[in-house]
Amino acid sequence: MFLAVLLVVRVTAAIVVAPPVVADASGYDASAYRLLETGSFAYPLYHDAYWSPAGPDMTVDAAGKQELLTARPNAYTMPGYPAFLAAIWRVTGYDDDRLMVARVAQALLSVVTAALVFVLARRVSERVGLISLGLLALYPPFTLANSYLTTEPLHAFLTAALCVAYLEWLERPTPARAALVGLIVGLGLWVRPVLALWVVAATVVVLWRHRSALRRWAAQAAVMALAAVLVMAPWWIRSYVLYDRVVPFGTSTSVTVIEGLRRDVTDKTPFPWRRNGPAMTSEDREIAALIQKARDGAPDTSEDDLALLRYHSGAVSSISRQVIDSYPSHVVSARGRSVLVSLTWPAAVAPGALGGVPFAVSWVAHALLLALSAVGVWLGRARKEVLIPASLLAYAVAFHAPILPLWRYYLPFLPLACIAAAVALSALLRLPRAR
Repeated sequence: MFLAVLLVVRVTAAIVVAPPVVADASGYDASAYRLLETGSFAYPLYHDAYWSPAGPDMTVDAAGKQELLTARPNAYTMPGYPAFLAAIWRVTGYDDDRLMVARVAQALLSVVTAALVFVLARRVSERVGLISLGLLALYPPFTLANSYLTTEPLHAFLTAALCVAYLEWLERPTPARAALVGLIVGLGLWVRPVLALWVVAATVVVLWRHRSALRRWAAQAAVMALAAVLVMAPWWIRSYVLYDRVVPFGTSTSVTVIEGLRRDVTDKTPFPWRRNGPAMTSEDREIAALIQKARDGAPDTSEDDLALLRYHSGAVSSISRQVIDSYPSHVVSARGRSVLVSLTWPAAVAPGALGGVPFAVSWVAHALLLALSAVGVWLGRARKEVLIPASLLAYAVAFHAPILPLWRYYLPFLPLACIAAAVALSALLRLPRAR
């Protein structure tokens, strides 16, 4: 019953909240269109130049479409999310209603994600499962993210599915369950290359804990790895054909690092309780000049994303070396500030993407969720149903901290935080009865 109500609320919000398709969303829309028309993947490197909407209905002029369709295939970003959109639009059609169709599909998927979180939380108790669903319903970004063409709703589903599959494998280890974990990891890498390192680290811990039966567990881990490799193999083969070298994931990774450095010094997002961010220091201005020089010197081509990869990799190495040599304390303080801001900010998929919900309400909900989760992790520290989901959120923070700590990147992991938060709330509800 609760899931049915959640379904109605999220589908309604997906229809009512209709943000413009810009920046990353425009690129995903464009690359999904190309997949539909040609069966070939290319993310527009400079999509503002040739995928510019002609009006509020997001129509695109004929010249822009032709340029997109004839562009050289690339590996600038992972193709999982554009493929997800293309699969939906293959059935429903690529027309003026495509954006609403995609939003509704993401709303439906988010309810499946909620069901997976309930399955995880119910392992603790029925009450914890129901409370976790309530928290999922009350946190505004979980509902509003479905209106945006970004990877977060799909990635949240795969993250929750991975958690369920991994726990099932730990409890009843079989080759089939290990293969399922590897399959989900592979699919997750096609969307965003984030989950693999967590699985590797978690499995190393599992092997250590079961070292008395190491051969059996190592064989299971090998099946898991093989399944993930088989899922990723087509992408690696494609990149080798394109570039005469294997590009493990997207070629835009170094661009993200550059953006992280830039945000540290030029976009000092104010803390929620402050009107203005910290003023730029002389060190900030020096670093900003280095970053701007790197950005200005990037090759202006939509054909060779590998040239961009090489250029930005060199720029990241050069800038990082200069910054660390000249301002070592600044690197730690600036990045620490970025991580703190990204954690304390409501995990919306875009700045201001709160669908009319007052910022103060969203911020309080976010702060309560994190505080309750911390308490719940402590209370449930002996239960793997609590620790494994919580470790995924901690891993997400650690993974993105040196690259680009951005609040939307944590959103796919926050539904799992509801489990620990539900454990804390359940304990609080029992206090009056105990007295």
